[in-house]
Amino acid sequence: MEIKTAFTVATLLLASCGLTACGGAKTEEYYASHLDEAKEIALACAKKAQEGKLDPQANTTESENCRAAFAAAQQDAVKNFTGK
Repeated sequence: MEIKTAFTVATLLLASCGLTACGGAKTEEYYASHLDEAKEIALACAKKAQEGKLDPQANTTESENCRAAFAAAQQDAVKNFTGK
């Protein structure tokens, strides 16, 4: 295998690992520090749940990430609304 091909394959594997939540669920605290990401994840999760592709109450890494992202985004919205 050529080095360029091997590099491309390795890059794709790492990217797919990041997209599939390799390394476990992120916490609400993580998402509170990364609010743009939290909002994107929360919207994507809501869409998947509406389409029946995600059970938000399931005990999966994806669902845990969704709950944490939603909680952080919701806390930020309350904070912005109340000014506290």
